[in-house]
Amino acid sequence: MTANRTLLAIGAGVIALVVVTLAVVLLTDDGGRTSFAPDSPEAALQAYLAALEDEDVDVAYAAFSDDVRSRVNADAFEREVGLRDAGSSDGPDTRYLVTASNVDGDTALVTVTVEEFYGDGLNGSTNRYDHEIHLVREEGAWHIDEPLVWLESAPYLEEVQ
Repeated sequence: MTANRTLLAIGAGVIALVVVTLAVVLLTDDGGRTSFAPDSPEAALQAYLAALEDEDVDVAYAAFSDDVRSRVNADAFEREVGLRDAGSSDGPDTRYLVTASNVDGDTALVTVTVEEFYGDGLNGSTNRYDHEIHLVREEGAWHIDEPLVWLESAPYLEEVQ
């Protein structure tokens, strides 16, 4: 009889711990976004990703440097983003983490760790990899200085002169 009570007490403790953990997570969740200084390269990259998540391709395209916009057609960028988004319903749950930044004058290199979670709870798997994104400061604002679709390099979007 005491063994059953001990097991019940342990089970109740585990359930209470799970309930408290869920409550803390739900009450403190800020949407998973870290706040960066508004004039930082990290904030510019975050704004680009947020625009894509909100399906605002015009704002995402405006995040590119003048040089990139001169080489990449806005319609081609929008078309490629649309193709990627069309397959995203079956895609992974993706999280972006800024893991390093190196600013040197008007250029910056921001390293982002991409975490992709596939599957469901117990049967899931995680893929993790890093991307280095080049940014430049133009007229006081940071802009992505390479053709990207999400964070994937997309030099194939560059127009042939």
